[in-house]
Amino acid sequence: MENVKILALCGPKGVGKSTVSKEIGLRLGLNGDYVEFLSFAQPLRRLALTAGFQWEWITDPELKEKPHPVLGISARQFMQGLSFLRDLKEDFFIKALERHIEMQSALDRISQPLYVIIDDCRFDNEAMWVNANGGKCFELCRDGVDYTLEHASETPVNRGLIHARIDVSNVEDAAAEIFSQR
Repeated sequence: MENVKILALCGPKGVGKSTVSKEIGLRLGLNGDYVEFLSFAQPLRRLALTAGFQWEWITDPELKEKPHPVLGISARQFMQGLSFLRDLKEDFFIKALERHIEMQSALDRISQPLYVIIDDCRFDNEAMWVNANGGKCFELCRDGVDYTLEHASETPVNRGLIHARIDVSNVEDAAAEIFSQR
């Protein structure tokens, strides 16, 4: 993936991965860089939309945990229930994201780097892919927010695959730190 720079965020649910990714994107955009926000879970989100979840039920931290009034399960439960796709092919979500980046890069044909910000790096193989493609994984942490360990996606990525741990008590400072290490 020529001319693509990947910044991946790891961390427990509720730590602020999406919030920090938006702040990093803002800084990169103000710097004149091209930015795309992607997610390893994008195929799961598309399936959740197809099943009847509204976008807010998939992305809003509070709504994501609440049972859907008709379906009876939360968007998080629905998407975690589709983890069999990872069991069928461990790199399923990596290949889907990689294909999207390659298609986007070919369409844009830009001369300066495309920064891809991934706000949901949750598995070792995803972090290995980021690193193998010249990217950097940042683990976000904040007092009082820990991994729940209730699902495979709610466990920490191997620390040996992490470029740096970033305290997100202050979102702007955290984004500035990641921006400086890009």
